[in-house]
Amino acid sequence: MRSQGLEPSDCLVDVACVSLRGGRHFIEYLDQGNDLRLEQEKALVELGLKYELGRNLLKEKTPDFVISSVLDLRLFQPSRHTALRSRFLPIFLKRT
Repeated sequence: MRSQGLEPSDCLVDVACVSLRGGRHFIEYLDQGNDLRLEQEKALVELGLKYELGRNLLKEKTPDFVISSVLDLRLFQPSRHTALRSRFLPIFLKRT
């Protein structure tokens, strides 16, 4: 993703984030609060938080998780909406 221009200050929206096996790398790379994740299976997210991410990284980076089968970006925390209104790129949202 870095080769495609992803910067730590960018905001990434991961739809169908499942158990974070790959997503944990984005969470580690991005600045705090810049990682938004949508998944319909709560159990998968819980497993990912426990075995892939851990409490310390969760507390440090504060990714926003939404459990829903509906793709509606308004479900994310209102404080994250500034990033969602920014310029949309094919894979990630760029903060202004």
